[in-house]
Amino acid sequence: MFQSNMVIPDKAQMPIWGTGTPGESVVIMGSWGAVSGATVDESGKWRTTMITPSSQSGLSIDVVATNRIQLSNVAAGDVWVCIGQSNMEHTLAPTPGLRSIFNADQEIADANHPSLRLLRLARIRQAEPATEVVGNWEVCSSATVLSFSALGYFFGRDLMLELGRPIGVIAAVKGGTTIEEWMPNSAITESGSTVPPATTYYNGMIAPMKEFPVDGLIIWTGEGNVSRPSEFGQVWRTWLSTMRQAWNLPAVPTYFVQLPPYNYSGARKGGAPLSREGQANSLSLAKTGMVVISDLIDDLNDIHPIYKQSVADRLVRYALGSTYKRSGKVGASPMYLKHSREGRKLRVMFRNDNGGLISPEPNLTAFEVSDGDGVWYPASAIIERGAVTAWNDAVLKPIHVRYGWADAYVGNLFNGAGNPAAPFRSDKPLPTWDR
Repeated sequence: MFQSNMVIPDKAQMPIWGTGTPGESVVIMGSWGAVSGATVDESGKWRTTMITPSSQSGLSIDVVATNRIQLSNVAAGDVWVCIGQSNMEHTLAPTPGLRSIFNADQEIADANHPSLRLLRLARIRQAEPATEVVGNWEVCSSATVLSFSALGYFFGRDLMLELGRPIGVIAAVKGGTTIEEWMPNSAITESGSTVPPATTYYNGMIAPMKEFPVDGLIIWTGEGNVSRPSEFGQVWRTWLSTMRQAWNLPAVPTYFVQLPPYNYSGARKGGAPLSREGQANSLSLAKTGMVVISDLIDDLNDIHPIYKQSVADRLVRYALGSTYKRSGKVGASPMYLKHSREGRKLRVMFRNDNGGLISPEPNLTAFEVSDGDGVWYPASAIIERGAVTAWNDAVLKPIHVRYGWADAYVGNLFNGAGNPAAPFRSDKPLPTWDR
């Protein structure tokens, strides 16, 4: 983990570790005046901590033992980890079989940011936890950004510009993976997954950096688990908890992208609504956030939306508002709160309306109502009196309402911050939480 060009946490008691000859004395000196020492134990390992400075660049760290190692161009700031499969892995450089990221050429040309540092981990899958990461910390430039996660880059760039401090982004990404492939075997068993324990990317990529302090996680994955929707929620929730435990930070800020609309086929067909609900249910965990991107999909047959800048913007607004307590920064979407019947119509209320529900069109789409017999009817719906009114003339006594309950749906309900409403079903509502 410790290399030139890296970002270390600012104003922290940072753990630092390495290997050497048993009995060897090690002295660590920071250019800001901090000094720490350790002795290599019988297994050839040493570990200590050192106090880090306030956010700044141009630092160095000297590690002196029998030999001397100097880490140069170190910055103190915040470090975020981005984790996921192909949508998180999607790069600004052209990728065979995928549409290019929106405005990719210009984004590459503009990607020279000395205060943004990138670490792309090698895609390593193994049976036992690794002890060292494989990958190089690099200063963000038009050259180094090419093979990095586009979403991770946009998130780090926008956060750096908003906060005015160095940001490090670590990318642990691999397309085509399931959630279980990012879990230790013990967690796979605990989650109730029907997937047998196996070699995992968790062991090869997450485990070796688990002692390094991070400020937050951003996640986009889950598409590989849609074929098992009944267990998706528990697997997802267990995984989020496991990732936080990996850093011994049970409440580290964790923001994720809800599965967007897509025409799934084969074994995954019909599994998206329950899977999205499973993701939303994990918001009961402290310091989590879910961004909805249903409005950013321009092709329901393409599982890789190209507007990664807008996805990053919502993740950044969540981080700024919830983690950094910046006023006016909202990443949360409208979520179902309750509903009541008014004659033949249902009045549906939402939390997180952030200034009121809005829509670019007078008639809302993707709403359905039911009289409780299990049959759902497409609903007419409008915004009035700060809520949604939904009805179908054929349903005389509607009881339940749902929204976006399909693999691929086109919704047009937003809050005042411009975030689209999250799918829901009132017949099995989720608990209410303040997120």
